[in-house]
Amino acid sequence: MKKLLFILLLPLILLTQSAAIKLDQAEEAGAKIKAIYIYNFTKYIEWPTEYKDGNFVIGVYGTNMPLLNELNKMATSKMVGAQKMEIKNISSSAEASQCHIIYILWHKLFGSRK
Repeated sequence: MKKLLFILLLPLILLTQSAAIKLDQAEEAGAKIKAIYIYNFTKYIEWPTEYKDGNFVIGVYGTNMPLLNELNKMATSKMVGAQKMEIKNISSSAEASQCHIIYILWHKLFGSRK
């Protein structure tokens, strides 16, 4: 009886796993697109001289680990002008004042999209 139940439930288990993997892949693909967009945005701004010293800081307000991971990967190989990129996960306005660019997650401002 246990074998029969296992055999009947196996496709459901595999389907659930597959759906979770596809969702993760979609989230990672979206994060990669956002990271590229944020980086490319830096190319079209003429930054004041006082902002060209030290690292170029990109702040992410809210928690989005796939986006933070993509931005951190990008920071290891890309530069903004002559500045190294630094990625910060920020949670207050005091931290935001130290950033060149701030990416604000929608749900942090307006709550859940439900």
